[in-house]
Amino acid sequence: ALKAIAAAKDVAVAHVALQWLLSHPAVTSVICGAKQSTQVTQNIACDALVLSAEDLASINALVA
Repeated sequence: ALKAIAAAKDVAVAHVALQWLLSHPAVTSVICGAKQSTQVTQNIACDALVLSAEDLASINALVA
């Protein structure tokens, strides 16, 4: 499901996962390990990613 959503939105799977985590009201931030400054920039950019209700439901089904 994550790979399919990422491919459909032309983003990295990690960005889908980060945005899913941030979609939870109780989560105010996500700690990501980055070894390069470009990774930090890419992780920040994932905030612009919009996951639909269907996307969220697909991911939620994986972790339920």
